[in-house]
Amino acid sequence: MNKTAYYKLSYGMYVITSIDKNGKKVGCIANCAIQVTSSPSQILVSLNHDNYTNSIIKQSKRLAIMVLGQDTPNDIIATFGFHSSKDIDKFQSIPYKMIDGLPIIDDAIAYFILDVNQEAETSTHTLFIGEVKDCEVLSDNKEMTYDYYHQIKKGSSPKNAPTFQETKKPITEEGKKLHHFRCLVCGYIQETEAEELPDDYTCPLCGASKDMFEKID
Repeated sequence: MNKTAYYKLSYGMYVITSIDKNGKKVGCIANCAIQVTSSPSQILVSLNHDNYTNSIIKQSKRLAIMVLGQDTPNDIIATFGFHSSKDIDKFQSIPYKMIDGLPIIDDAIAYFILDVNQEAETSTHTLFIGEVKDCEVLSDNKEMTYDYYHQIKKGSSPKNAPTFQETKKPITEEGKKLHHFRCLVCGYIQETEAEELPDDYTCPLCGASKDMFEKID
């Protein structure tokens, strides 16, 4: 089975946010947000059970969807895609504004605010269906598809995303000395025979640049 066939399906890149009963702002990356009805206007969002944002949406019954553009900085994808809101404040370094009680990042090109009225569980993900209460276009920039993220920005899905595929380690000839470089953003380890990473190297998982890697051996 050739799992790269999944890349032929159309995906976007979104930040999903919510807020808990104590006012803590949470958020994560998602690549599945689909309009399912037009009247009333409803959108479906799929989030992994392991996402902390999932548990907060189940409590609050509210969420915001931010559409990301092709020029979205890598630090937004790294922050919201490769860290947990349970462990860090993702909004500490990301500019945002509060709209209708939910955080909307400044780099979004559009947003939707939903009241969740239905949930369905799969073995790994929750499908949230919500009625759109507000939406707005914030920029004329082109939306970023998953294909663009994968092919142009050289990124990959977070492990909780529906499109995640395990990264295979490169095969090297026996006896050659290998060096290892660890991404300080997402923890990915690059194995190479070279003493240094190329200047234009970017992390295949989170898109971090060479200066965000440390040599570990």
